[in-house]
Parts: sequence; structure tokens; C-alpha cells
Amino acid sequence: MAVVKNPPAPGTDEWKRMVTASKVAPMITNKSTGDYLGIGYVSAYEQFMEMAGKWERTIDAATQAMFDDAHDAEDYAVNVWKRKNPGWRTSKGEVAYTDESLPFPNLVTLDRRAVRGRAKRIIEVKRPRVPRGVEDKWLVQVQFQMGVSGIHQADLVEVPVYGEPVIHKIEFDQGLYDGICKDAEKFYNLIELDFPPAAGDSEHAKEILAALNPVDDTQPAVQLDQDMMDGLLDAWKDLKAAEDRALEWENMVTERMGQAPKSEYDGRVVAARTAPRFAVSRVPKDMKQHLGDPDVTSEKLDTNKLRKKYPDVYEAALGDSKFTFKRKEWLK
Repeated sequence: MAVVKNPPAPGTDEWKRMVTASKVAPMITNKSTGDYLGIGYVSAYEQFMEMAGKWERTIDAATQAMFDDAHDAEDYAVNVWKRKNPGWRTSKGEVAYTDESLPFPNLVTLDRRAVRGRAKRIIEVKRPRVPRGVEDKWLVQVQFQMGVSGIHQADLVEVPVYGEPVIHKIEFDQGLYDGICKDAEKFYNLIELDFPPAAGDSEHAKEILAALNPVDDTQPAVQLDQDMMDGLLDAWKDLKAAEDRALEWENMVTERMGQAPKSEYDGRVVAARTAPRFAVSRVPKDMKQHLGDPDVTSEKLDTNKLRKKYPDVYEAALGDSKFTFKRKEWLK
């Protein structure tokens, strides 16, 4: 176990290939069946593609704001912990460790390291919207942190957006840690062999597969067999039934709301009225003339003309093709 003074930054090629504490949860399998448990923030398939450098998660503004809020909450959480644990000193920031004896490149980053005399303790901070207790993916993450760092004492400080802070003591489980390392080694070997897990129900599978398989219009249509089509139709019908049931309940909530701007349950918003959206089609006929006023109009890029005059510019700006399923047509 060694402290890493200048760890690779998240998102870099070196970091992507490393097994980190935040990546191990998707790698965990059922020891009886060998199936992935699906307890991570992403699926095993998505984790594989990201570590193999074949896919990169898109971080939109809302997700980045959530990450920033969680990071800002760390100091608050540490202050909560210190008030409950007087006499301990905490690091000013994150501390990274690696264990070179493991058969795969690894890195764990502790939110804070607490010290009192010779005693050391890990402080891991989580910022859920509501209290959750210690989720499986968090437990796996902290176990891996304890094993790699050699610090076998840890507290997970939960500071929910809605709710009071809670400190969870995490006990080190050598058997669990050994199992995590065994699954991580198998997963890393799959990356080395370029043998990805099945896409399964991965949320971003279609996006990844579209990028890995650019469309070739010269190829014939793929013919599906009866079993695959039957399975797809059954799943679509189940989904439609669930969507219909959800819509029925949403309509009841909407009716209950009346003119209220929002509805809540347990202090959290369930539904809210959005600001009205402008549509040219709703402008009254006797006001249409104002739409041509130079003060309220601007030139718009004509992509068809761009494609004809500067095809290289147009091609450079194209994204990956997408898979569009004709679900509604098959369910008519």
C-alpha cells in the first residue's frame, strides 16, 4: 500500500484503465451464477466500454451541477464528522493510494483521511437526495478503499439534500474484499482480451453500439428470428401496459392539483407546472405581421445548403447514427 502523490486525473487515458473504488461495483458478480449483480452507477457493459476507451459518458449541465454540489458538501460532512469525533485531525483534501501487489492497476481516492496518533480512518462522503443507508455500491467502494489503502477503519458520512446527516461505521470484511479483488481481476482480464460483457439492459448500449458500428447502407437488412421478435413484442407490450398505468395515475394527480403550481409528498416535489412555451402556430392572425419585424428575426443556418457547398464541414459535424425502433407501428 502506498500513497500516490500525483494520481492521474479522472478522464485521462491512464485513469480510464485503472480499477478505482468508484468503478468496482459494476464488476461484482453472483458467485453462484457468475452474472453481474448490476449494483453500480453504470452497467458492467458500460464500465467495460469506458475503461477500454471505446465510450465516454456525457456529463450534461445538470449532472455536473450534481457532482459540484456533492463535492461542495464534503467540507460540511467532514465538519459534522469532526464534531462527533473530537481529537481527530483530517486531511485538507483527498488522499490517493495504490496497492502494487494486486494483479491489476488500481487506485483509491479517499475523500478525507483522519488521523489520531497512530490510528487512521477513512471518511467517505455521499450526497443522495434522500437518506438511503449504506447502499451496496457504496459498501463495495469503501471495502475496496480499506483493502487497497490498508486503513481498515472507515465511516461513510451521508449528507442528504433532504434529511439529516448520518454517520455509518463500515466494518472491514476481508472475505468481501478478496471477492471484490477476484471479480476486479477477471473484469480487467476481459478488458485486456477485448471481450466485453453482454449489453443486457445497459442504458447506453444503443448509443455505444451505434458509435462502434457506423452504418453501411450497402448491407442488407438483418432478418430477426421468431424467438427474438416474440421476446421484443412481449417486452414492448409489458412496457406499454406499465406506461398506460403510470399515465392513469399521473392524470389523477393532475386532476387533484387543480390550479396549484405543484404537488408534493414528504417535502419533495412530485409534479410542477412548467412555464408556458411559445409557438408560432399560436400567434393570432391579426398579429402575424409582427413576426417579420427585422428587430425580432435573425438569419438561420441552412444545413442543406451547407452540405451542398461545404460537404467536408457538414460531415465533420455529424454525430453517430442512432437506432430507432418502430415500436408504435408493431403495437397498433
